[in-house]
Amino acid sequence: MVRAVMDYTRSDTEAFCKKAKSSKDIIIFYASLFLLYSAGVIGFGLYGIETYAFLIMISVQAFIFLMFLYLVFTVVKAAPDRELEKIEQKYGSKTITFTFDDESFTLDSKNKSDYTVKYADIKQLIWTDDHYFIICPEKDDDYIIRKSAVADGKAEELENIFKEKLSDKIKRK
Repeated sequence: MVRAVMDYTRSDTEAFCKKAKSSKDIIIFYASLFLLYSAGVIGFGLYGIETYAFLIMISVQAFIFLMFLYLVFTVVKAAPDRELEKIEQKYGSKTITFTFDDESFTLDSKNKSDYTVKYADIKQLIWTDDHYFIICPEKDDDYIIRKSAVADGKAEELENIFKEKLSDKIKRK
């Protein structure tokens, strides 16, 4: 049995958002859309079109750019703070105790005690140098475990459990 006591910080949720969240895909999509549309505006501008049509194209381009800025500042920059708030709302505290055994792991917090997750229910485990990110099929049931948070047992024991139970679901980043 391995136990980890996580006292979540912004750096934990920031690492989670960078490594496990798919917000980068959204940002890349809008950046690509902006660049492609810009190329179109330049092409039509050089080709020569009516002034009102050109102004409409510029307005759409400005809208795409503003949407891109909005996404960068709300999705990417504010996401770690939102994740930290979700943890505190869901569990009543930023401290959660995880207990790992052979078939499942159990969470214990202020709001949820003895909530069990079976390894078979885990969608993916993202393994980084400092964290384990456990991704479950339910939208808000993802878990962050800092390697240094392992209290009872050793991080190697936890890694062996993950290798044995989730070998086909592990993604290293």
